[in-house]
Parts: sequence; C-alpha cells; structure tokens
Amino acid sequence: MADEITRQDACREFERPAGERPDDRLSRWLGSRAVWYVFGVALVVRLIFFVVVKQPTVQFDASRYVGAGLAFPLALTNPSLLSDSAARSEIRFDLLFNDLIADERANWWASNPPTFEKSLDDIFFAGPVYPAFLGAVFRLIPRYDFWFVRILQAIIDSLTAVLIWRIARRLVSPAAGWWAAGIWAVYGAAIFKCGELNTETAAIALATFLVWALIRAYDDPRRGRLWLVGVLGAVLVLTKASTALLFPVLLCAWFWVKRRHFRQALAHTAIMGIAFALVMAPWLLAVWLRYQTWSLRDPAYAGANLRSSNILESEGYDLHLTPPDFWTYPVWRGIRNHPLDYAKLYLRKFYRMWGRASDEYRLGFPFGLTGEQWVHRIVVVLALFGLLLWPVRAGPVALIPLALIAYFAGLHMVMHVVSRYNLVAMPLVAIGAALGGEWLLSAGGKKIGPIKRAAVAAAVMAAVCAGIAVLRPTAWLAVGSLFSWESATWAFWISGSLLIIGGVFVFAWLSGQRGILYRAIIAAALTVFLLVFWTQAIPREGHADWSVRLDRPGKVARQTIAFPDWLVRDSIEAAFAEIDMVVDARKNCTVTISVGNLTQRIPADSLIDVQYFYKKPSYSVFSKAYGDRLCDIRQWVVLPLDDAIIDSILAHREITVSLSVEPYGASPGGVTLYGDLPVRDYKHWIGPSFTLGSIERYYEGDDPRIWAEEPLDFKTAASEIVIDGTTHKDDLSDRWGRQIGQYRMVISIVKPCGVFVNF
Repeated sequence: MADEITRQDACREFERPAGERPDDRLSRWLGSRAVWYVFGVALVVRLIFFVVVKQPTVQFDASRYVGAGLAFPLALTNPSLLSDSAARSEIRFDLLFNDLIADERANWWASNPPTFEKSLDDIFFAGPVYPAFLGAVFRLIPRYDFWFVRILQAIIDSLTAVLIWRIARRLVSPAAGWWAAGIWAVYGAAIFKCGELNTETAAIALATFLVWALIRAYDDPRRGRLWLVGVLGAVLVLTKASTALLFPVLLCAWFWVKRRHFRQALAHTAIMGIAFALVMAPWLLAVWLRYQTWSLRDPAYAGANLRSSNILESEGYDLHLTPPDFWTYPVWRGIRNHPLDYAKLYLRKFYRMWGRASDEYRLGFPFGLTGEQWVHRIVVVLALFGLLLWPVRAGPVALIPLALIAYFAGLHMVMHVVSRYNLVAMPLVAIGAALGGEWLLSAGGKKIGPIKRAAVAAAVMAAVCAGIAVLRPTAWLAVGSLFSWESATWAFWISGSLLIIGGVFVFAWLSGQRGILYRAIIAAALTVFLLVFWTQAIPREGHADWSVRLDRPGKVARQTIAFPDWLVRDSIEAAFAEIDMVVDARKNCTVTISVGNLTQRIPADSLIDVQYFYKKPSYSVFSKAYGDRLCDIRQWVVLPLDDAIIDSILAHREITVSLSVEPYGASPGGVTLYGDLPVRDYKHWIGPSFTLGSIERYYEGDDPRIWAEEPLDFKTAASEIVIDGTTHKDDLSDRWGRQIGQYRMVISIVKPCGVFVNF
C-alpha cells in the first residue's frame, strides 16, 4: 500500500503544471541576469567554434544565396531589370563580386562564374528574406562580408537558445529551461550552420520565435501579438519554402486549443491570417510577374523536388538512380500499386531525418564525431518520450509546438529528407528531451537517488545501443556464414527487437509511473522504435559489402576476372581497371596495383582523381572543399589499360588484378578494400548495415561520393587473399566472421557506342 501511495504521489508530482513549479535555485540566484547567461554561453561556444574549426567554403546552395544577395539590391533599386533582358546582360556581375566579397572566394567561381541573370533567378530559389539579409550585409559591410554574416548568425542562434529557455520554462519547468537551452548551446549541428551562408539559422530562429509568439498569444491574445504571429509566419515562409504549409497547421492547432471560445478564436485566427496574407501578397505578385504563374518560388524546382522525393528507384532522393522518364513517372499510381514499398521508404526517411546529427563536413565540434552522434541519439530518444508526455505536463497548449514537430516529420517523409532537415524542429525536440529526462528521473518511491537513477538509465541506453551494434554487422555475418543466412537474419530481427522492448520497459520501470496513460505512451514510443528498427533491417537494394585491411606487403588481395567469348577486339573502344578502396588519412604508403603483366606503384597522395570522384559536376567542387581530408572518402581508383593488356585479355579470356601496400614512415598507413557479398545469387535476407541505400551511405557512411553499385555478373570473377604466402579463397578478410563473395575490383570495357560493360 505504501509503495502504491508513493507511485500516485510521483504521478501527481510529474503532472504538476509548469506554472505551479517554483523556480530552480540557479534561476533564483541569477535573477534577471539569467537570460543574459543563456545568451552569453551559447554565443561564446559559437565564437570558439569559429576560432578553432576551419569553416567550409561557400558552395552548393550557399553559393546561390550569395549570388542572390548581390543581385537583390540591384533588382530592388532597378525594378525594370526584372523584365529587361538587354539591361541585365550589360551588368558586370563579376566586378560586383570582386568589389564586395573581399575575404573569401566562393568555391564555384573558377568553373562557373556567377551572372546577374542566374543570381536573379536564385532570389526565387527559396524566398527573398535571406538574400535580402545578405544583400544588406554586403552593402553595409563591404569588407570581410562572409565573416560578418557568420557572426550575425551566431548571435541569431544564441537568441534561439534564449527562446528555447523561455518556452521550456513556460511549458515544462524552470529547470527544464536550463537543460533545453544547454542542449542547444552545445548542439553541434546547430553550431555548424552558423558558419554556413545558408537559411537554416534564420529559419530555426523564426520558427522558434513563431511558436513562442503563439504561446504568448494563447496566454494573452492582444491584437499586437496576433499581428506579430501572422507577420512571423509569413517571414518564415519567405525564408524557407518548405514551411509553406506550416502556418495553416499551427493556426489549426491554435484554433483547436481555443475551441471552447469559438467566436473569439475565429476572430483571432482571422487577424493572424490577414497579417500573414498582407506580408505574402507582394511576393506572390513578384513571382507571378517573373514566371506568369502563382507560386511561392521557382515552380519548376518545386515540382522536381516533390517528384524525385517519391520515386522508389532513387530512394526518395535525387541520385544516380533517377529514372529516364522522370517527368512522366506515375508517382501516385506507384504509391497505389506498391503501398508496402512506399511505407518502407517513408519509414526509412523518418529514420534518415532523426537518426543522426547533421555534420556533412565531419567537423565533430564540440564532442568529436562519435560524441556528437551520441548526444543527438540521447536527445532524440528522450524526446520521443518527452513529446508524448508534453500534454500531460503543459495541457492543451503543448499542441502548438507538437504541431510544428509533426509538420516537419510528416513533410519530410513525403519530400526530400537528410539529417539537416530536422534542424528547424530540433529546438522543440531539445525541450522534449528535457521533459523526457525529468520523467525518467521522477520515479515514485524514491528508492534510489537521482544520480543512481541517471546512471542506471544511461547504462540501459548504452547496453541497448551496444547490443544492436554488436548484431550489426559482424555478429550477423559470422552467424550467417557458419550456419545459414536466413536463420541469421531471423536471429538479428528477434534479438534486436527483444533488446529494444527490454530497454523501453526498463525505462518505464525507472520512471515510476504505472497508470494507463503512461502505459499508452510507452506503447506508442515502443511502436516507433520497433517500426524504425524493422525498416532498417529490411533489405533495400539487394546489395551487401564488407572490407579488408591491407597494411603490409605480406597481404595481397587478388581477383581473377573471366570474359565471355562475345567480347572481341572490335567491340572495345577503351578499358579501365576500377578498384573501390579508401586510403588512410596519413597516406604514408605506396600502393602496388597489378593488372595482368602491368604493375604500377602509386604513392597514396596520387590516388585521388577528381575526374572519377562522382560523375556529377557539383561533386568536383565538393572534393575541393574537403582538401586534405579527401583521402578519407570512399572512391574508385581508376587505371586506364593499354592495348597490350586488352590483347592479353582477349587471348587468355581472363585477367588477374592484385592489390598490396608498402607502408613507410614513423606512422605507416594502409588502404581499406571493399568487397561484395553475392546477395542475389544466395537468395537470402540480409542485415541492415549491408543494405544501406546510396543516400544512407552518403550520410551514415560518410561517403560524399554517393557510392553507386556497378552492374556486375558475379560469376565472372573469383577472389582470394594471400597472407604471408598462404592463399585463402573461402575467407577473404581477417575480420571476425567468414567474408565471402568477391573484392570490388572491376574491369570496365567501353564499347564504340559509348556503353560501359563491367566484369
């Protein structure tokens, strides 16, 4: 009975509204200075980041915004340029760049110099607010412009931390305000965006401010606050086009919260809607004059984005697998005919968005590459519980921030998604994580203290994640190769599911709440975990890979490739040897590659050739941005084959490709060679690490080249590894578990018609 009473007391304490909770000791001690400490700590962390980490050069979307920022003032002061193409062609845009951009060269300058015509179109790429912001900076601060923008963005993002602190204090608890603001202050993905000339920092601040303004209007619906909500909603849309439907969603949430006062809610909603429309109207008119159609942005881009996001062959992203009939592809018919495949795709995209922190340049600030991902995972896992618990703590008003998070989660399951697209919602996710942490540490009974409880919770989370990590991929491969692949897959699914179920219920036990409401919340969170896990374990493109480490002369990887009789001299225009390998960052080694009777000893520094980086023009720019880190990137090494080797291939109908390494120096390096597991031949299911699609390889595997599978016939090649004179054919790597299949060494034949055939 006593234990039951303490549980009920714990439930009542957890459900105590935020407004009835006393200030924490830190807030009482700091008093009115608290907000300045929140702002100051966040700003100092960002300024330290600028000092200790080299900032990425301006490229990709940022280059478009810079051009638009330079074109915007000209278009604003000379409206006739929007319709007079002759006048536009006379503008020396390169001189404008030279005059204003004094501190850095944008990366696209040499190969694709900007023009006023292209930059004018880029004003309509996402919206006018960010180009206007850059244009104002470029006009007012004509020296070290990029660095001034970065510092301004650091200030804006630090103000976002203040907004997070205020929302958490209002909707969760005073202590949660410090935790949520602290998460944002050191959250690497948000810090990185302060250094990019991109819309994320501004959009994050505007979206968080919009939620705060709605909460303030809920508390006290003064007319000025209602007008502010409408204006902020419109400015957010004109900053980031993906928020186009967010304002109506938030208005619906606000109206639902205030539904008991129907007439008043209707009048307030009308005021906010009118303010929104008045700000949007001039921009809609400008887009119509430019494109002769009603749209929020360049209509062609918007259509392409939606289409490529729902094509199964491209895995929901615009990669090399985009089908030839792109503009006629029956997307909605495909969804109707293949509902299960699209359900899998959308769940993968859900995981793609929330499964990791955005760090495209692998900066790893401030916790390192591994640390930043663990921080993100802990925040998201706690937030999954905290967001579900938010209405319990804050009441109906919690629906407003939850609507914003749900909007982005739903939008990017249908539209494009990579991990950076979660950033606009992450401030509210951080608040949810603070609430989830409070729930975890609020157990009734008080049998163990909060420090021990936190240690147990951390141990449970670490055990679950470590258990799944052991299952993927090495344990799965070992069990599959020793027993059967199908049994290994079932073992992986069952054991991974049991780990997740056990971990979630231990979390529930730690929280101390046992009511029906909390059990429903646990069931909902568990369903999300299991759906994501199962989806990650479902085979995608039927491909699997593994690797072997070559770091000394005594290890030689070989592959013998056979060729069919139909291959004759007249059918060969050119031939190449392609090897999928990664060179260590230290690069202290010489790589020996033998193809038939041709042997080449190549210094590791010379193995990177931008021509074969990835056959898409923008990726040669990306390779330059990586600089010395390029050797860490997955890349095919490509060697042209001379006529003598081609003649040998035709004479013997086979050729052997060998790879070895000779390290040197005080800290010798080596290479990692990748191999294929013949999934299609073996007809078995496969584990998740082996089934990453191209876009997952990009973000989860840190593979900017976006690896593309070569269409191979597995029966044409046989691999072996020689270790200190002993040849092994049934186990091609010294890693744990039997590695079977073949090394990814390809002979690529170019026919006279230009078609590639790979063996």
